[in-house]
Amino acid sequence: MIRELADYGADLICSAYAHSPRQLTDAIALGVLLKQVVAMVDAADALIRIGAIHSAHLQARAACEASFYLEWMLSSDSENKAKHYYVASLRDQKQWAIRASSGTPENKRFVDSLAQAGIDDSWTSEMNPDETATYLERVNAILAQPELAGIQESFEKYTKKYRRPAQWYQPMGFKSIADIASALSRKYEYIIFYSKGSNVVHSGSHFDHIAFSKSNVRFKGIRSVDNCKESIMHLVQIAMRSYRAVNQRYIPEDEQALGRLWIERWRAPFFSMPDFEFETK
Repeated sequence: MIRELADYGADLICSAYAHSPRQLTDAIALGVLLKQVVAMVDAADALIRIGAIHSAHLQARAACEASFYLEWMLSSDSENKAKHYYVASLRDQKQWAIRASSGTPENKRFVDSLAQAGIDDSWTSEMNPDETATYLERVNAILAQPELAGIQESFEKYTKKYRRPAQWYQPMGFKSIADIASALSRKYEYIIFYSKGSNVVHSGSHFDHIAFSKSNVRFKGIRSVDNCKESIMHLVQIAMRSYRAVNQRYIPEDEQALGRLWIERWRAPFFSMPDFEFETK
């Protein structure tokens, strides 16, 4: 079921883009965000097959975040949101180009951090300064385009005000991913699924790794099928929600076809997944 969902999503990227105006919004919504959802479902499928359920939560969390972004971008003001995403991505690349530019304060901090970590920084001398300068000039030229200059300015104001880099959605008034989830009426997914994935990403829960008893501590296995059913349910929900949002925007005539696939192929395995009980010896 997960394999078929990933395959459906891969086909949807191409078919939805073929039905789109092929503008910046479509390239980012489909070629970046939908692709990220599909790639993470695909990766989770590979991990689930080898019993690495704990690790699969990382992919599920990434898919969940991309799904929030995708649906939010398609829900309203799509062009403006896509431009904010694009500018944020360009700003990140610009920052790395500045770090690679010899003589800049950012370059010195970068080289010093390599030295502090005991990493040989001799490779940095091989970077072509002319190529770096040309790339930086090209990025600045894109950011200076009339349709992006105002957005670039809003990022600068946010960074100056809060003294930290802005996430792509923050200059539009959304403080966090939780705010986006709430706007989509998907806060429950954030609380239940996204938070679980965050605990895995940040090693935030000892319950995933060890169990205490009166006389000893038990280390849980690197691979385990514990919570397999919950992980799969999460992935299916993310994939179906994302695919519906894309179909509604780009191929509304395919909505019923997706519904039939759910009824005829995926609903039965989804509701008949086995539960596992573990006995500690």
